[in-house]
Amino acid sequence: MPFDFAQPKCYKGMLRCLAENVFWRILKALFHKVNKGLQATSLSLAMVSIMSSHINRLCMIFAALFFTTALMAAPALSAEYLSIKKDKVNVRTGPGTENPVAMELFLGYPLQVIEKKGEWTKISDFEGDTGWIHNSLLGANTTAIVNAKTSVNMRAEPSTKSAVVADVERGVIMTKMATKGKWVKVRHAGGTVGWIYSPLLWP
Repeated sequence: MPFDFAQPKCYKGMLRCLAENVFWRILKALFHKVNKGLQATSLSLAMVSIMSSHINRLCMIFAALFFTTALMAAPALSAEYLSIKKDKVNVRTGPGTENPVAMELFLGYPLQVIEKKGEWTKISDFEGDTGWIHNSLLGANTTAIVNAKTSVNMRAEPSTKSAVVADVERGVIMTKMATKGKWVKVRHAGGTVGWIYSPLLWP
């Protein structure tokens, strides 16, 4: 009788099952012509055992690649942002007050967390400048900074057809109030409220 390479049942998890199905489909294609002219004795039980062993190894390789890729993508998906809690905060070149001051930031300035070391956090701003700030000077992110080449329109409603209520320069800090689609409702420190297209803000 010709061989019948039935696909394995999916009892071993989705990823492993997928790998086994792919392997068995390839195996059936390779032996399709052989099955027509060979009797059941053409392949020994030893060969079948070897094939099974290769399936297990293939599954382990697929699983390793899958989880490695997931771990590499995780940092990008879980970026953390904070904001400065007070005015005139020193950003230093290293995690300690003995390190020189690289720049000074003001209340509400949004920052991305790069690394944490004890009581200090390494941050990056919207222009890519980095430095270290003491944890006590950082709080939850509730702000965004205008990240356009020059300035952006703040509109009365979340639409380009809505009236412009203000022209906001690059680098101005805005407090985030709400979102709607690709628009963010923001409030300027002076009290003006309006909507700005989210790709023009950071983060």
